[in-house]
Formats: sequence, C-alpha cells, structure tokens
Amino acid sequence: MKGLVTVTLRLDILRRMEIASEMAQRFGLKEVFIVPTSKRDSESEVIRAVGRTGALYLETNIKPDQILTICWGRMMYEVASARWEIFPGDISTSKEREFPATSKTGSSA
Repeated sequence: MKGLVTVTLRLDILRRMEIASEMAQRFGLKEVFIVPTSKRDSESEVIRAVGRTGALYLETNIKPDQILTICWGRMMYEVASARWEIFPGDISTSKEREFPATSKTGSSA
C-alpha cells in the first residue's frame, strides 16, 4: 500500500520552544513553558490556561509517594482545579498527596 505523508512545522510552536530554551539558559532553569494565549483572552482565561499547564506538568512529573507542598493563591487554585478537572479521581488513589503549606504560627500560607 502506498500513501502520502505530509509534515508541517508550526512556526509559532517552534518560536515558543526557542524562547523557552533561551529563558531557561538565561535564568538557570531546568524547564520553561510558554503557555499560548490570545490578546482576546481575559485575565481569568489566561490564569486558567497557565493552571491547566501546571496541572499537566504535575501529573507527568510527580513520582509515587512524593509529597507536594503548595502555597495557596489564585494561580495555585487554578492548578489544583485543572488537575482535578483533567485527571479526576480520589486523592487516596492518586499518585500524589497534596497538603497546604503552613506558616510558623500554624495558619495556611
């Protein structure tokens, strides 16, 4: 059977990868992710997109029995919300355990 294969390079994605690589090198970071958004996106939509990327990253990189400590804020809320939306499941069956960070006085950070 003969067929035709088409390969297309998306310059926008290649450019984001190039910028991410430059940023990682400049700031001494292991990884940088540039989340694509539009000028038409609201602030909430941008934060939600970053949260989804964070959730995907955590799901891919957290190892079994690893403990993840999160200092709460709006961005972390979006990461956690996206994590449960993308990968629903009971925390007891999940490969990570999440605990809120606390300050020395015992209040949530």
